[in-house]
Amino acid sequence: MTDHVDDPRTRRPLVEYVTDPVVVIEDGVVRRTNAALSSVFGYDGDELAGTAFSSLVHPDQRDRFEALLDDVAPAGDRPVEGRFRLRDAEGTWLSVELALVAPGGDRPACVVTVRDISRLRRRERTLAELHRAAADIEACENIGAVCERAVAAAENILDHDWCGIFFPEGEYFVFQAVSSGLNMEPGDRGIRVDEGLGGKVYETGEPLVLGTREEHVDAAPINELDDIPFESILTVPVGEFGVFQAISSEQHAYDEEDLEFLQLLLSHVRGALTQLEREARLRERERELRRKNERLEEFAGVVTHDLRNPLQIAGGPG
Repeated sequence: MTDHVDDPRTRRPLVEYVTDPVVVIEDGVVRRTNAALSSVFGYDGDELAGTAFSSLVHPDQRDRFEALLDDVAPAGDRPVEGRFRLRDAEGTWLSVELALVAPGGDRPACVVTVRDISRLRRRERTLAELHRAAADIEACENIGAVCERAVAAAENILDHDWCGIFFPEGEYFVFQAVSSGLNMEPGDRGIRVDEGLGGKVYETGEPLVLGTREEHVDAAPINELDDIPFESILTVPVGEFGVFQAISSEQHAYDEEDLEFLQLLLSHVRGALTQLEREARLRERERELRRKNERLEEFAGVVTHDLRNPLQIAGGPG
């Protein structure tokens, strides 16, 4: 490291360019933070300046943190690492990995890099829950059950406020499953298939994420939602079958991860629907084959009867 990095007063530009949350501490006191730390932990600007960093560490882990801090200077430019829980601006304890380094081995000035593993754990937990939901969806025996399980997973696992799945029937979309909070039922008719967000997504096959009412302008949502104070809308195709739509009362409620998780869920929905469709076609072919066999057996019976009568007549007395 260069000499000027050792002085905390000259380190702000470097800290601000780091994408991970970073805290500069001197004698255990926070001197500077970067924007990444603010976005993860919710603290505004230099709100933490002058705060003892250990006060952010869970009380049960503070002694261990102080011991880790004592190990920084002997390590020199090599970081020392440990897992701790830090308090965010709302008082929530987040699980993090800390990497501490004192440039030039100068313990009073220390750079702490923070890696939020709570988010990673939440992601792993969500993926595991979606995997279990996928197994339930794939075990469903009819379309209605598939859609109901999908909506339940979107509510319970992905925390969507209100959502529904609707398929085109003729000129209109028809709801297959819908959140209990919406004044709609499966079988209710929605908008026309060539209107609104649903129509656009169904036509293009591309998802749409809108964060505010102003962005909706020319695109009506799935139905009249005057009773719902919606702001954000997430609309995603379910293959060639139809469209899933989620709405939220919060602005900019959906991000890329929300879209990723929902698309993963809907990929299993699409797979289950495709399998049900395939099984339905197979059953129909089997029924048609049985009908053909029955007609063949009937025809064979008639032919056998017709052949037997002339032979019986020809072989009669005389």
